[in-house]
Amino acid sequence: MHHAKAILNQRLPHPPSLINLAKEIGLNDFKLKRGFREVFGTTVLEYVQSLRLEQAQRLLPRTNLTVAEIACFSSRVREHRSFRLSV
Repeated sequence: MHHAKAILNQRLPHPPSLINLAKEIGLNDFKLKRGFREVFGTTVLEYVQSLRLEQAQRLLPRTNLTVAEIACFSSRVREHRSFRLSV
């Protein structure tokens, strides 16, 4: 599970789908979902969302980027939807 978390941290801009993440760490998606929640107390999707929020909180006061630019709103909505479909 810690390896899955590390992969998500490293690939935050474009996280792998749940199925691909599971394959990468040698589990099926059910075991990944169950194990991730047991170890970290949150789902994979909720973890990715929290990482993105933390990143936005760090960037907002330090850059001249707009909120929309930081959030990459249009591409993130598509990624979020495709990630949820794969969960």
